[in-house]
Amino acid sequence: MSGSKKQSDFCQIRIVNAGIRPVNITNIGWEAGLFKNKIYIIQMLGFPGFDNVPKKLQEGEEATFMIPFNLNGNGDDWIIRFPQTVTEKSPKSINRIKAVVFTSIGHSFKVKVEKNLIKKLKESLKANH
Repeated sequence: MSGSKKQSDFCQIRIVNAGIRPVNITNIGWEAGLFKNKIYIIQMLGFPGFDNVPKKLQEGEEATFMIPFNLNGNGDDWIIRFPQTVTEKSPKSINRIKAVVFTSIGHSFKVKVEKNLIKKLKESLKANH
């Protein structure tokens, strides 16, 4: 992106349509925690240069959604706000984060996040709490 601050760290969500018919991705969110401490968060997307929802994928096509860790350089940045929100009900919720992909046919798909993202979120929480 010309004329903007360098964005070096992102959370990347990559979705591949492995089905035999088109799919429309309507939203992406997060699930964290267990039982009464479970929380759900809808992810805001639409950063310039990256895919946005809704996103239609034909068979075999993929989409990449990127969430900049540091967009504004302040406490509103995703890498600061997200882990704080996830741990509001329970500090252990940060270990049980799943990305959730919602489709137009009412199905949602969940996947555990990678360990290196959990590590980054914990580091941010420790540094900003």
